[in-house]
Amino acid sequence: MHFAKLALLAASLGVSIISAAPSPEKTEDDFDEIGSLSTDVQRAIERMLVLGYDAFSVHDLFSTTADLVNGISNMNKANADVQAEDFDDQEKTDICRSVHGTRYTQGSLIKQVGDQAERISQFPLSPAIGRLLSIYDREMAKFLDEVNSRLDDCSDAYKQRLEENIKTAKAQYDAITPKA
Repeated sequence: MHFAKLALLAASLGVSIISAAPSPEKTEDDFDEIGSLSTDVQRAIERMLVLGYDAFSVHDLFSTTADLVNGISNMNKANADVQAEDFDDQEKTDICRSVHGTRYTQGSLIKQVGDQAERISQFPLSPAIGRLLSIYDREMAKFLDEVNSRLDDCSDAYKQRLEENIKTAKAQYDAITPKA
């Protein structure tokens, strides 16, 4: 009963429970979680396009982007102090596929977030979204590098594409951020 109350409290606070072993299963769960959080950001962008650009939609984009950044950061913290389990060849191949897919989808998503910068520039939260992208850049690179360190080499063209899209999106938000 006590555990049920704790789980209910954690759920109500929006706390995600992350296991602390970077096993193949945990790694795939991490990719699934990133996919789910990314879907929330994508939906926020789609709602903006349909319902218009107002304070609510900008807040929605901000909060879903913050959830994505915090989720990745939490995964990094959970994986920081554990020893990587050995992955067999098939697991390495499967996880490499997930790395490639994540790089591709995240590159597309971050480009879309960047493309919103000019449209939402008059809203106070827009510079904060730009700052979130800087944190995202650091946390996503850390996550993917940590996963890649357990594999032989998961390099692909999507890595450069993701890096370029992050750089472009950050520049788009920098352009709308008032200079002090």
